[in-house]
Amino acid sequence: MEHLKSYAKINLVLEVLSKRNDNYHNISSIFTLVNIYDDIYINFKKHSKWEIVLDVDNQELKKDNILFKLVNELNNYKQIGKFLVEIKLVKKIPVGGGLGGGSANAASFLFFLFVKNIINFEIAKNLSLKLGSDIFPIFVLYLFKFLYKKDILVLNFGKQDILIPLNIHFINPYYILFIFPAIKVLTKEAFLLLNKKVLTSNEIFSNFIGIKTKNFILNLIKSNVLNYDFFYNEFEDVVLNNYPQLNHLKEQVEKILKEIGINEYKFLLSGSGSTFMFFIPKKYNPNEIKDLLFKKNINFKIEF
Repeated sequence: MEHLKSYAKINLVLEVLSKRNDNYHNISSIFTLVNIYDDIYINFKKHSKWEIVLDVDNQELKKDNILFKLVNELNNYKQIGKFLVEIKLVKKIPVGGGLGGGSANAASFLFFLFVKNIINFEIAKNLSLKLGSDIFPIFVLYLFKFLYKKDILVLNFGKQDILIPLNIHFINPYYILFIFPAIKVLTKEAFLLLNKKVLTSNEIFSNFIGIKTKNFILNLIKSNVLNYDFFYNEFEDVVLNNYPQLNHLKEQVEKILKEIGINEYKFLLSGSGSTFMFFIPKKYNPNEIKDLLFKKNINFKIEF
């Protein structure tokens, strides 16, 4: 049995430039992987036909997880050999948390099939783009991380179908404090909230990189150091304004940080939420934060 770690993604920059005529949105974004993951266990053997059997620890996910949709697509694919693939998915990435957990599950399984030479790059790309806009960027991040042993950033824009790996060496001067609220924010609802803002309804931005995305890249090329002043998330204001529980939790954590003398940090919503992050300079001691968050019974993780 093989074990895959299905890593979550975060957007360091996420701009929504316009709404398209096909009801999709033109976005401009910078992706990277983080050390939060689901576990996928795979038993793989020759068989009389191509067949995938999928088991998950949370039965509610069977309706919505993209991995199930991918399995259905693959079971109908005629270009694959005769194998039985048994998959067990153990969820750790919060569902509805804006960390791309379902997309990461699909991307990691496609990557597994690609490495095993069961599907080629073109099939992986086509299935990724068919099933979800985040899958292919995560698949590319896996390629660099596991085949080329590089942690990179990915630039993604248009209808999330134009993708450029940013193979730039950089220093990360922060650790990330992840906060996992007990509520979900559905991506569809977050886009509906954004649509109430003035979004241009045309195709002019379909091949554009957003200004904030461009500034992030130019600064990274110039300094080779991540600078949180260039992080941005278009969803932040509308989500916090419409989910007062999230805003209250944000203020609660900010109060804790100030109590222990941490005044330098960057708050950032992850995707469309509900997970949010604080990027904190590494000169501060994270152990004090842990103690206070435990006492307040706040669900969190710190990544260095």
